[in-house]
Amino acid sequence: MELATFIVSIISLIIMPLILIYLNSRTSKVLEENKIKTEYKVQTYKKIFEIFNAVLTKTKSNMWDAKLRIDLVTDLIKYAPDEIVKKYLEFWEKAKSGDPSKADLNIIYQDILLLIRKDLGYKKTKITKEEIIKMLLSENI
Repeated sequence: MELATFIVSIISLIIMPLILIYLNSRTSKVLEENKIKTEYKVQTYKKIFEIFNAVLTKTKSNMWDAKLRIDLVTDLIKYAPDEIVKKYLEFWEKAKSGDPSKADLNIIYQDILLLIRKDLGYKKTKITKEEIIKMLLSENI
């Protein structure tokens, strides 16, 4: 019986560190993948805001260029959740139906801001659409 206990102890001393090393490497890999995915999301969301901000401020933007728009759509499909992709599609339908600078984007902009905020980790955000409007429309001091 003592020999069996001794063998189990030795095996445990050998196997446990190997299991811990394996789990650590898997966890590190998952964390690194999540970090990279989040960085791609942030870059994609920056592109969205460049378009929305250009439309809302009625400034010219090169984001209407077909290649840049296709790149954005590709990034959205790869990195954004369905709700954000659908809001972008709603925006694009309104924007392409006429002059994009005349599209009423207030509701879509508020929705997409909140959706992006939730996607980037603030799942239980308490910021409201009304507060977003107040922040966007506040005057410079």
